[in-house]
Amino acid sequence: INGDWSSDVCSSDLINAYIEKHSPEYQHELEELLQNSLPMAPTVQEVILLPAYKEGKNMYKTLSNYLTLSNKEQFEIIILENHPEGVERDSTKEEIERFKKDHPEMQVVHLYKAFDGKGIGRVRKYLADSFLERKRKAQRNDSMLMISHDADLEGLRSGYLDAIRKRFDAEPDLDALAGPIDLPEEAYAKYPLIHASVRLLNFFHTVLRHSPSGAPRVQGANTAIRSGAYALIGGYNERAKVAEDLELGWLIEHGRKKVKSRLDFATDARVYTNPRRE
Repeated sequence: INGDWSSDVCSSDLINAYIEKHSPEYQHELEELLQNSLPMAPTVQEVILLPAYKEGKNMYKTLSNYLTLSNKEQFEIIILENHPEGVERDSTKEEIERFKKDHPEMQVVHLYKAFDGKGIGRVRKYLADSFLERKRKAQRNDSMLMISHDADLEGLRSGYLDAIRKRFDAEPDLDALAGPIDLPEEAYAKYPLIHASVRLLNFFHTVLRHSPSGAPRVQGANTAIRSGAYALIGGYNERAKVAEDLELGWLIEHGRKKVKSRLDFATDARVYTNPRRE
């Protein structure tokens, strides 16, 4: 890609070209995923993307964490409930509906798909691309932020979205922003070695942003990327079984000729996740 191409100004053109390069069958699948969802509100500026595989026991708690965020009219949450074909669904749908009933002020979109096989790259691709198709249907030509989290989120700062918005507004060349991933205090008390390793990892992320050859690691549990930048690099690798999130960062680095202003780390955009992933 052209290292100087703006993923902000040219967002709608990039997204149209990205979606239309896919087969008609894939585009039809995206339309089917979205057929029962309400249109995107014109006030939405960010979308939080949650892939959910059998997260019924966590889903209500995860969604409740977003109640602390300000300006709720400016973001929506899209959940792709998924599982391999032949695997029975759990209570994820019911927990999402319960949350939506309890909190009608929250903009939550529930998508569902059974896949013929496993692979987180494919799941994240369908999820992210479904958002882009929603954006197209809403005839939104502006740049929007796609924020990737996991469905077992344990918490986040009340100013989380404000910190992300501030960085992207102040830095028009910024394509993506990674944030620190932490664990709840009770997990650290139970597993001291995990405490040390997570703190060390976040320290290295901070150091790397000052390195001439390094860049922060893009992580599925806490990354924000401009919608145009996602389309510009070709989206998620649907064949990826692991490290699908890391590839996004590598592609940005490669396409932007490792220009440091394109990919950065936000120390004040912290999330807390479940220790089962460590």
